[in-house]
Amino acid sequence: MSGAQPLDLLEREMPELYVLRMCKPWEEWLVVGFFNWSDESVDHMLDLARLGLDPAHPYHVHDFWQRRYHRVENGHLVLRHIPPHGVHCLAVRPVREEPHLVATTLHVTQGSEVMEWVYEGDWLRFTLELGRTAEGEVLLYLPVEPQQAICNGMPVCPALRGPGLWALPLRVEKTAHVKMKLRALR
Repeated sequence: MSGAQPLDLLEREMPELYVLRMCKPWEEWLVVGFFNWSDESVDHMLDLARLGLDPAHPYHVHDFWQRRYHRVENGHLVLRHIPPHGVHCLAVRPVREEPHLVATTLHVTQGSEVMEWVYEGDWLRFTLELGRTAEGEVLLYLPVEPQQAICNGMPVCPALRGPGLWALPLRVEKTAHVKMKLRALR
């Protein structure tokens, strides 16, 4: 993870915990890498306070390689059975009340490819720029059910993955312009 800072550099010979701070005009998040340099499977605990986050606040945590979502409400998450020489690459974002990005499966940073994010009235618009063709998902927290989703003029069908968690399957050909109509918040 280029630009990522090791948090345990002075604690072990080979750092296992790296953090990359990401910032867009509409949000900030962390990309966290847990590396298992050993020859055996290990468990590792993600401690939000160690990352400089408020452990009393809920967070979305999405594992890029495992394609697994967790909602962390108690300040920590145990990652079980990290394989020998394996890695977990996690996007960590605070849970908010308005519609927001949870993660993407299109880029390891899980959101750096989002170039525009606008939520006005009952419309959410965002633009993805990859510079390549790819298929993947955009995971969104939506407090209301989406009524319509369009990517580059074509309809897309969001799938409910959990309370407020929606997956939007996309095919991105270099750039994708997405518009979603949401039910009005009451």
